[in-house]
Amino acid sequence: MAHTYTSLPDSLSPVIEGIVADCSDALLSEIGFAINYKADSFLRIMSELQQEVLTTPIRYPIFALIQPYKAKFGNFSHQEITCDIIICALTKAEYSWSEREELTFNPILLPIYAEFMAQLKLNGSISYDGINPPHELVKLYHMGDTQANKNGYIVPDMVDCVLIEGLRFNLEKDTLTCTPLPCEPVHEVALLDYISTYSVSGDGSNSLVVGISSAVFISLLPGSPVEYTINYGLGGADVDIEVLTPLTFSVAGVANGTYIGTIKSSYGSQVEFEYTVTSNLLAGIVYTPSVSVDYNDLDCQDLNNYPIDITYRALSTTLAIGTISIVVSNGTYIYNEVVSTLDTTLTYNDYRLTDLEESFDVQIKTRFSNILNNKIILQIKTI
Repeated sequence: MAHTYTSLPDSLSPVIEGIVADCSDALLSEIGFAINYKADSFLRIMSELQQEVLTTPIRYPIFALIQPYKAKFGNFSHQEITCDIIICALTKAEYSWSEREELTFNPILLPIYAEFMAQLKLNGSISYDGINPPHELVKLYHMGDTQANKNGYIVPDMVDCVLIEGLRFNLEKDTLTCTPLPCEPVHEVALLDYISTYSVSGDGSNSLVVGISSAVFISLLPGSPVEYTINYGLGGADVDIEVLTPLTFSVAGVANGTYIGTIKSSYGSQVEFEYTVTSNLLAGIVYTPSVSVDYNDLDCQDLNNYPIDITYRALSTTLAIGTISIVVSNGTYIYNEVVSTLDTTLTYNDYRLTDLEESFDVQIKTRFSNILNNKIILQIKTI
């Protein structure tokens, strides 16, 4: 009789090992050492370190996930994890407290701790409420066993350590099919909808010409074909616009001022453009003429991240824009430059390997403090 379960509980150690590898890469130039990851019971880790004394000269700093850890299951898809972690670096017996702060804690141990907390926040398999996951941080100076008047070290080297005690977070479930073969997650783009290239022209004339050059629409969902409409921001109704069929709009008779036009798809994506009218003529145009989205294929080694690259090119057809700022919805990427064109690539790398339904916003702030919003709709199904 074949088994009836569909998946196995996810293991914490590979996730933590991947996070520590990211920490090691990020901190290598700062602390000068790669971080050595271990996961086992405390006694077995100490025994392993004893065996490495003669064979592995560079063992530190070490980052150890202490086994066992607790994983709570319930009426939810994730595991509620409670674990202890210890981070150690070499020290000397003659160092004073202040020397340990200066030579081991501040330059090595605390940066590893801080980077680990930052990487936890970025990792798609980890979630928690609040600013930081609950835990206690203990500084262990000149770590040793003083019980029963013993002065010997617990570890076979003179080390200072920080203990992350009672660390609590949720380990989200990876939706992998359980088979005898190596894991083979299947990912499909269920919906990708954005206007990739469009143009707005007419500086110095009274004719505003708007055209969609290309648009990306991928849909595995049942529904109607995508359609596009344009609104010139003057209080009128939306007007149908087709790809490769530009529309011309006369600004003769339009009051002096700055207006925001919008092109929308019937599935939710949109682009906005700004135009300024002075004495029945166009005095300036601001828009984002091109956008591209690349989503990377995944294999089993990328279980916890789903990189998405989005490239934007911002354009002002006159110098009227002044200062241009580009931000994305999470506020991470900000540019303040006086330019007529600006290219930037944004990488999102923190989505867990489950169904993804997101809209990505890029905003251009013009000199008139208008926010032009461009929206991409992306839905990913993971089997």
